[in-house]
Amino acid sequence: MKKLPILAVVLAVISVISAGACQEAPAVSSVPSALKAEHTAPVVEISHPAVQEIREKPLEHKAHTVKIETILQHPELPTGCESVSLAMVMNARGIPTSKTEIADQYMPTGDGFVTTFQGDPRSFSGMGIYPPGLVQTAEFYLRDKKSSMEAVDLTGMPLEDLFKLIDHDYPIVIWITGGLYPPSAVQGEGGRETYQGREYQWYNNIHCVVLSGYDTEKQTVTVNDPLSKDVKIYDAGQFGNVYNKTDRMAMTVI
Repeated sequence: MKKLPILAVVLAVISVISAGACQEAPAVSSVPSALKAEHTAPVVEISHPAVQEIREKPLEHKAHTVKIETILQHPELPTGCESVSLAMVMNARGIPTSKTEIADQYMPTGDGFVTTFQGDPRSFSGMGIYPPGLVQTAEFYLRDKKSSMEAVDLTGMPLEDLFKLIDHDYPIVIWITGGLYPPSAVQGEGGRETYQGREYQWYNNIHCVVLSGYDTEKQTVTVNDPLSKDVKIYDAGQFGNVYNKTDRMAMTVI
């Protein structure tokens, strides 16, 4: 076996560490790539009637952004990017909530990352939660607040169809990677879970943000990141590629 130079090993380790979960992604909109990202995940049918109706229509605007007030996850929720992103969406949809209310009172915790938050979002060692669990969390919150709105799992939906939902003022909770680095899949039993016939892969550098806007002419997307007070503008092609490679996971409140 060929040995790597010590410097190369050190740089590789630094690269992995720098791509850790819940790390802010850099803006990369100066040189837009093609809007349509390469597809690495299958298109799925979303059964919610309102979503189906919106998907069947053409995109109505060349650009649109939903006004979102960014909530920062630190210092209270260092690994709570999912619940904080959901709180941003709830507030935008007219259902007031605080930074920690959803995480502390409605989000289930457990030993898995698909239907529960694995670990503690108030701890730096917390892991995270995927769309099925966050949809359930949102439903708990909506029912408790006597709201008629519904949480919808959008996993598998192409980025272009998410733009159609934004067109109708539905911001999207979306899973990407910290820094938009290539996904770092956890190998072995602890890195995969199966739920309702679908296999979910955990990524070391997974991160959750709110997709709040798009511009098809500039080929950019607008993102509210719970790690940054500034609204971010990203290259749509690069963002879409990362979204595809992390299995197209997303949800919203309709």
